[in-house]
Amino acid sequence: MILKLKSPNQKTTWSEYYDEASLRNDYLEVKKEMINTFLNELPTITKAIDIGANDGEFSKLLASKNIETISVDFDSKCINNLYLDIKRTAETAIQPLLIDLSNPSPSIGVNNEERSSFSSRADADLVIALAVIHHLAIGKNIPFEKIAVMFNKIVKIFLIIEFVPKTDEKVQLMLKEKLDIYTDYNIERFEMIFSQYFRIINKKEISKSGRVLYTFNRYD
Repeated sequence: MILKLKSPNQKTTWSEYYDEASLRNDYLEVKKEMINTFLNELPTITKAIDIGANDGEFSKLLASKNIETISVDFDSKCINNLYLDIKRTAETAIQPLLIDLSNPSPSIGVNNEERSSFSSRADADLVIALAVIHHLAIGKNIPFEKIAVMFNKIVKIFLIIEFVPKTDEKVQLMLKEKLDIYTDYNIERFEMIFSQYFRIINKKEISKSGRVLYTFNRYD
């Protein structure tokens, strides 16, 4: 059997996400400004993980503040684009990493001790997860309870996370392909579940998108 390899220039589902997002009124620029403000209000952050980093738009924002950032995404095209970009610019504060958060790297080797799991290696003061929650909860059928536990394992102190409501056009596109069984997918339940592990220190709607950006502080 002969397998056809993807062309380096071939598009993937998410490889042009930020090109498209930039066309949605002022959504992208407002989100950048909000995150910049949130970061300025936090104590000094030296290490961060950008979950669902795509092509590294927000990883670069973190790096510009001298924050060492691990950029995580499951889309190999996006990660490769980011790698080529930081190689071209000689950016040393960003480390691209191909990881599917719904199926992250486990501990492997003899007695599972030769290589540690992704969650055990995650060591950062800050985790950001932008436009990710609906992909996990609806795209991957992971309930909020398990998502919150997942973030509790990798977040050391602060979590900046974007909630995307079910009315959002991107969520509606996802629901065209599957039965809508997600009766618990709402902002009230999201806050209730995540508040078991994190304290809300900031909450604000992004422009008029209906999407809400949170800054959480992990309970000790």
